[in-house]
Amino acid sequence: MNIRSEESKDMHAIALVHAEAFTYGMGAGESALMGILRHREAFDRELSLVAEADGKMIGHVSFTPYTFYAGGARVQGVILAPIAVLPEYQKLGVGSRLIEEGHARVKAKGYGLSLLIGHPSYYPRFGYEPGLWGLHHIRIAWEDVPELRRTVNERRVEPSDIPALRSMWSYWFKEAGFAVQPGESLLDWISRGRGIQTTAVMIEGRLAGYMRYDRFTANKPISLLAENGEALSVLCSYLKSRLAPDGKRDLFLPLPLESSGFNEFKLPYAAEFKTGPEMMLHVLKPEDPALNDYCTGVAAGTILPGPIVWPVEFDV
Repeated sequence: MNIRSEESKDMHAIALVHAEAFTYGMGAGESALMGILRHREAFDRELSLVAEADGKMIGHVSFTPYTFYAGGARVQGVILAPIAVLPEYQKLGVGSRLIEEGHARVKAKGYGLSLLIGHPSYYPRFGYEPGLWGLHHIRIAWEDVPELRRTVNERRVEPSDIPALRSMWSYWFKEAGFAVQPGESLLDWISRGRGIQTTAVMIEGRLAGYMRYDRFTANKPISLLAENGEALSVLCSYLKSRLAPDGKRDLFLPLPLESSGFNEFKLPYAAEFKTGPEMMLHVLKPEDPALNDYCTGVAAGTILPGPIVWPVEFDV
């Protein structure tokens, strides 16, 4: 078996490996994901690895670079996804070889961590620790959201919006124990997922928010930002006005529970959080003080596992 970097001629074969390795629906998504990940400015072919045997491609894994924050410090890391091995070559060590070689390359390039969501009986053997990230949201009862009294409009996200949107992200996420930050490219803010809307939100004609949501479940945005707590209240009223024809549904907003931004948010809400053994992190630089403090704090119960909002590429 030979492990090597992806080449441009491999794209079709890689898509086939993912399509054959999973059920049709799942395989189609994994194949599409790779095409979108390649659009990222930070995509690195040396971290997209293929396994070959018997004259054909039998497996593939991708480690895609992202910027993370741990305890307020910037840490460069990767997300391991997707990974696939042809059915007839599974349980023969192909996946292990791909992951081990990938980790060696990721470490050599100086990345501090690798994040994934995966089977808790498989990935810990490679150093992944369960429950090191989670999902945060606040739940706001329908009846507690006031009627909309401001002029609110959605429009497409423009490149000139990105600095303001990143500032909004910092406003809400700066106190989070661990998070992945959207980048500076327009492609980091617009989703290519079917049925997913990504919009800049204007309040009284001024940019004041961002939303990424499935149009059928707008009460549960995938990502939502506002310039402050007051603007967040207006966004809640706007969402309620949009949902009204479909019946009363509580709002679930994916924001860090530790955020001081809630000091300016006047609506009553319930803070809800969950993690699980499938939500894993592998620290590649244990000497990094920010990562060490974060993991130690999670283990001690003094820090909540960080709120991971998956990047737009994973909406497929």
